[in-house]
Amino acid sequence: MKWQWVAAVLLAAVGVSAVALVIVRPSFGSSDTSQYLTATATRANVVDDVAADGSLVATARYGLSFGSNATLLGSDSSSSSTSSASSSANGTSNLSWPVTAVKVVVGQAVKKSDVLATADSAAAKTAMQIAANDLDAARLQLTGAEDQLDATFGDAAIRQARIAVLSARTAVDGATQTYDNARDAVAAASIVAPADGIVEQLNVTAGLVAPSGDAIVLDTGGLQAQINVSESDLLALKVGQAATVTVTATSGTVNGLVAAIGPVGTAGTGGGVVTYPVQLTLQNVPAGIRSGMSVSVSVTIAQANDVLSVPAIALQGSTGAYTVRVLNADGSVTSHDVAVGLVTSALAEIQSGLNVGDRVITGVATDRTSPTGTTGGFGGFGGLNGGGGGFRQPVQNTR
Repeated sequence: MKWQWVAAVLLAAVGVSAVALVIVRPSFGSSDTSQYLTATATRANVVDDVAADGSLVATARYGLSFGSNATLLGSDSSSSSTSSASSSANGTSNLSWPVTAVKVVVGQAVKKSDVLATADSAAAKTAMQIAANDLDAARLQLTGAEDQLDATFGDAAIRQARIAVLSARTAVDGATQTYDNARDAVAAASIVAPADGIVEQLNVTAGLVAPSGDAIVLDTGGLQAQINVSESDLLALKVGQAATVTVTATSGTVNGLVAAIGPVGTAGTGGGVVTYPVQLTLQNVPAGIRSGMSVSVSVTIAQANDVLSVPAIALQGSTGAYTVRVLNADGSVTSHDVAVGLVTSALAEIQSGLNVGDRVITGVATDRTSPTGTTGGFGGFGGLNGGGGGFRQPVQNTR
């Protein structure tokens, strides 16, 4: 019987050892303990926006050249082709314009009516004299045709005489237009600013013949931002929405408004996302900001001011049936039904169900204790390797 008693003692000792290993294992190795991540319900402005990158462009750009009127350009128009078309239309494209003086440099601010550059108008004056002679000849031909009509008898002859008169009148009209264009070209031997602005391009040099196309491109009317918005965000945009425009080069911000939304989209490379051009007017643009600078734009599409809010990640459930878990002062957790308003990727407006100061649970962080960490212990087994805290009491979720 003695050996049976010894065996019982050994079995009991083995059992206690097994239980002790289960309980004290956190002290000898690493273990996971869960901690709640929380945020405080506060009153704040909840803002939803559409973000996109783009650049600054001139609100209005003029192409200026010798011998022709100023031409209004689009923000991305080719100045050379536009000016050449204008010169061809008024018949001055074949004139030579030796530049006599250039009075501005790129980036210079100018005022309306300032003379920016001048050229020798000799060729234009010669063309004007030729046009004047042609006009005189056309007028004489018209007078002769009218006299011939008056002296003509017979239906057939009169018909032919009338045709000659009409042809002569058309010739006079054409010669008059040519003369007017030549006269205007002489007057345009000096390039004058059509409005206040900044010199964007300067394509002429004193002493050389001006090339075809614009001699000077002038930015007028201030700056605007142009961005490309994806098709998924486009429907949320409306003309008049407020925006914040951040200029990359300066990190400064400028207030803006959505001014125009392009009706035609452009597909990305390889059939990518379709984007639409959006233009924004800017308010109080600081000095030194220039066309072409990169910008990041945030357009406000919805806003709720001074409302109770929590991080959106704290919401559980689905639309119309949201809940938020609250960590109470005693460590317990309760689940609250909440009514929500505006929900963004960052914040959610809480219309009912929570109070200011509630600690809402946004997630769970897992801390792993080291073999010698202080998080360990033996829970209720005080006296073994120091007093516990190694085990958390399960938390009950109540509603």
